[in-house]
Amino acid sequence: MRSEPRPVIVTLLSLGVLTLAAVFLTRLAAGLRSPSLPKTIPAWYLPLTGAVWGGGGLLLVVGMLTGKRWAPAFTRLGAVAFTVWYWTDRLLLAKSDYAAVTRPADAAICVMAMVVLFWGLNRDGTRDYFGEKSS
Repeated sequence: MRSEPRPVIVTLLSLGVLTLAAVFLTRLAAGLRSPSLPKTIPAWYLPLTGAVWGGGGLLLVVGMLTGKRWAPAFTRLGAVAFTVWYWTDRLLLAKSDYAAVTRPADAAICVMAMVVLFWGLNRDGTRDYFGEKSS
């Protein structure tokens, strides 16, 4: 049993990651069952990205909630990788007026989410919970 109680920020971050994982697992299921429609992307793209981000998110949630030593580093790396993938996907594949109009709000949400995530993972209580050395 852990000697350090789980900080509230870790629980909140875990809930955020769990929500994204659920969305991407839904993407996986929907991608496997989608009707044959004219698409500009390969048929495997939606289920593959759903499986990668959904499965990876579930793994991170388990690691964060159980205080695994690897969880903060993988959460930081995953957040950066997800953000890069998300913006690459948006800029290359989302070709609608709506996508263009919502980009500023999406950018603001991404920046705020990254700030909260990195701030939350770098707090002393969080670092203690995961067994990271405080400086």
